[in-house]
Amino acid sequence: FMVGRCYIYGSHAEQPIPANSIPLKIDAAAAFGTGEHDTTAGCLVALQRLKKYRPHVRHVMDMGCGTAILAIAAAKLWRSANISAYDNDAGAVRTSRENFACNQLKKIPAYVSDGYKTQRVKREGKHDVVVANILARPLMRMDSERSCSQS
Repeated sequence: FMVGRCYIYGSHAEQPIPANSIPLKIDAAAAFGTGEHDTTAGCLVALQRLKKYRPHVRHVMDMGCGTAILAIAAAKLWRSANISAYDNDAGAVRTSRENFACNQLKKIPAYVSDGYKTQRVKREGKHDVVVANILARPLMRMDSERSCSQS
C-alpha cells in the first residue's frame, strides 16, 4: 500500500514496486510499525514533507524504532545522512536490523536504549531530525529526562 510516495510491502508481496515510489520492505514480526496505523502513516507523510524544506540533513534518529520503518524511510529520503535507530525492546531491535538488511541498509545501527539515557545516544549529540512514533506522555517523560541530563 502507499503512504504518500512510500510503497510499503512485505516479503510475501508479489506485485511489482510502483514507479517513482520509495519502496519500504517491512516485515513486522514482533515489532510495531507496518505503516498501517495512522500515527506511523502520519510520521511517514511528515518526513516526506520535511524533505521538501530540508533537502539536506546530516543526522536522523529514530527513537522507539519498532520495525525501523521511519529510519528506513529517512535513509531513503536523505541518502547521505547518518541514521540511527533505538528501541527499549531487544526484539524490536532485532526486527529493525533484519528490515535494514532487507532494504540494503546494513550500515544503519539499531541499539537497545532506555530513551535518551543511554551513553551512546548522548555521544551522538545533536540531530537534524528526530522521529519518535511514541505515545505523548512517555515521549514527554523521555524529553524531560534528556533536558535534565544536559543541564
